[in-house]
Amino acid sequence: MLRVELKTMLHRHPFLPAWFCAGLLFVGYSLPNQEIEKLQRGKVLFSDTFSDIVLHVLVFMFFTLVLGLCYIVSTKGSAVVFFVLIPAFAYGVIMELWQAVLPYRAYRLDDLVYNTAGVFGGFIIFLMIKSRLRSTKESH
Repeated sequence: MLRVELKTMLHRHPFLPAWFCAGLLFVGYSLPNQEIEKLQRGKVLFSDTFSDIVLHVLVFMFFTLVLGLCYIVSTKGSAVVFFVLIPAFAYGVIMELWQAVLPYRAYRLDDLVYNTAGVFGGFIIFLMIKSRLRSTKESH
């Protein structure tokens, strides 16, 4: 029963998972640095700088993949750059600008570069998944 309701909800609102991820990103980007340090304390396998780079890349790679998969569910159109790549990149810019406004966070250009790398990485993976789905459909 729950599965059917969830499927119906996602059919009506296919971008709901992307909105959920965007909300989690917003909360994460809004945390004070001290709170982030508490979360990382004792769990950092690499240097703080390397962990920060990996975090930015992976988070935006995941966000772009979720956005892309929502796009596949929502439409059969071909404006994938307009509905996936540009919004994911824009959200990365918005999150960095949001940090510039917060008194306890700072805007960093290198973070924007890492966000963008994650977006492009996620977009490439999304295109590979989309291509695989298309070839699977054509073979059946």
